[in-house]
Amino acid sequence: MYIYGGHDIREGSLATLWMMNLANLQDLDKPEFEQDKKLMWHLIETSGPNPGAISHHSSVVYNERMYLFGGSKANGEENKKFYSLDLKSYKWEVISSVRILKFC
Repeated sequence: MYIYGGHDIREGSLATLWMMNLANLQDLDKPEFEQDKKLMWHLIETSGPNPGAISHHSSVVYNERMYLFGGSKANGEENKKFYSLDLKSYKWEVISSVRILKFC
């Protein structure tokens, strides 16, 4: 499971990527479950043009890539770029800039 960005009451919008490996989730209730396989969050270092401090966005993982769109930046500006993150190299790229239409 991956979580990018978000909003903290004290810190504001965030620009970090966190990962938790859920591979051993089904073993949690077994007595022989090893302590070193605990579910833990890991901060992941990334490269490339990332979305920056952003919250209220959507993302999905498909074919070993995470795609992120929407949301707003720390200054309230809307995110108008569509990002992709390679989950093997952890390198971001901008797929495109999108014109967002507002309907009244």
